[in-house]
Amino acid sequence: MIERLKYEELSEFIQKNNINFIASAVTPWHASGVDVSIKSLEDKGIVVNGLVLIEIASLDSTPIINDTHFQNKCCKYYYLEYPLFTTSHIIKNIYTNIYSALSVEKKACLDNAIYICSPWSININVYSAICRKIKNKKFHFILYEEGLATYFQCNKFSYSNLRKNHNRHNNILKELLSYGSKAINNWIYTIFTKGLYYSNYNLFYEGDQLRPNSVAIDYYKEILHSKITDLYNETYNVEPLRKSVIICTQAYKRDKIYKNTDISTLKQLINSLNAKGFKVILKPHPYEKDAAIYYSHLNCEIFTNNNISFEYIITYLKGDIKALISFSSTVLVTAKLFYNVNAIALTNIVEIENYGQYIQGELMSFRDTFSWLVPSPSSIEELINIIK
Repeated sequence: MIERLKYEELSEFIQKNNINFIASAVTPWHASGVDVSIKSLEDKGIVVNGLVLIEIASLDSTPIINDTHFQNKCCKYYYLEYPLFTTSHIIKNIYTNIYSALSVEKKACLDNAIYICSPWSININVYSAICRKIKNKKFHFILYEEGLATYFQCNKFSYSNLRKNHNRHNNILKELLSYGSKAINNWIYTIFTKGLYYSNYNLFYEGDQLRPNSVAIDYYKEILHSKITDLYNETYNVEPLRKSVIICTQAYKRDKIYKNTDISTLKQLINSLNAKGFKVILKPHPYEKDAAIYYSHLNCEIFTNNNISFEYIITYLKGDIKALISFSSTVLVTAKLFYNVNAIALTNIVEIENYGQYIQGELMSFRDTFSWLVPSPSSIEELINIIK
């Protein structure tokens, strides 16, 4: 049984157990990123004695991973116990993070360091919780891949978004407070990271245009390959997916999908693929706990083992599928990068007006950001021609 650990308990736990690596993770894909980060340190001759804090996606959810999702044998695993988000806690958190941003050591430090590892952005909260209590130690930060949505412009903090959206909500004060908090945290993060040296295992470098991070890609492929023996276990039942058309769904909020438009699109797509003789298998997102019921009216097989990252599936199959189809999922890009899989996005086929604004933004951002890598056909007929 995995126990819980609070932020205020971290310093004592780290010192008592001689921990030199702290990672946070939420999803099965994050587990691969933690293993990538550890492998990169071990390749530098560093002996890792780690702690992984398993977090939740939102305060109203529960953890979806445990220690079995990780390959490494050098970490202890705990669920992070969150504090009560009172006004005093928020103010204290902002104060401590400002102090951290102004005092963090910017230079490279790999020897005798504590490594703080997190997806996409540096975990300032973990650093703030321990930096003043642990003496005679330097800190080094490691980033691993969160998912494609972090590259989307619609998810970047912007003051123009406040001006554009402030009339959209009934509760203007709540919206202003939300943006105020984001503005402060964005300012803190900018100060914290300016000139900071860190290890980057995100799959892309950002700039005027995205550039694949070949070092990160190679590490991810190595980690994925090293675990595929586990997939021979019959409980995963991966082999039937070979040479099929796989449709990966996404955990969009159901109340932001109108007129059952996602089911309508999938039904048309699956019926058309069936008519052409393709074997179609639907792979739900790990967050979709109601997948068996929600997709039960679709005329295809549903891969119900949501306890496994799709990247492991495609690694086991060595890319041997007819095509991978999704809305704007990370797997479209990872499958293409790792195995040159025939990946196809539905961004131009969906009835985009029947989705909430946030989902619309993600769909359009995926198309605008990754059209150079993943095609987005305008019709189901055009999609099927790509598969052929």
